[in-house]
Amino acid sequence: MVADNPNLLIPNCLPENKLENFTLIDNSPRRNEMAVDSDGNLVSSKKKVDSSEKENHIKIHKELHESFDKLVADFIIHTEKLPSKTTVWELMEWSYIQTIDPDPS
Repeated sequence: MVADNPNLLIPNCLPENKLENFTLIDNSPRRNEMAVDSDGNLVSSKKKVDSSEKENHIKIHKELHESFDKLVADFIIHTEKLPSKTTVWELMEWSYIQTIDPDPS
């Protein structure tokens, strides 16, 4: 049972009656693990992290969000396509092409 796994902390938001019948998807010793509850919902659980690790994680994600905003803005400028009319694959493919042969505009 997943609850017996010391690397997996069950989220507080999960009702007690859903702690049974978990299927562990990833039991590697990595920080994040995924499990499926008895209703088939994916549940991500994390190990406890110290405050400096948490602050660094937040800082990195803020930088990623800023970079992502710039990437999407550049995509809109060059393609004139709105994100709501674009797939993630199309954005990633366009971005990759920019690393090889950038649009001059």
